[in-house]
Amino acid sequence: MVRNIAILVILILYFSVFQHSQRYRELGKLLLCT
Repeated sequence: MVRNIAILVILILYFSVFQHSQRYRELGKLLLCT
């Protein structure tokens, strides 16, 4: 049970980091275009 909860927490952290990286990439593209 504890392992499953830990895996869920790690997956959520990875997804949040992935979303932030996408936002930073989009901001970088906007800065390069301007």
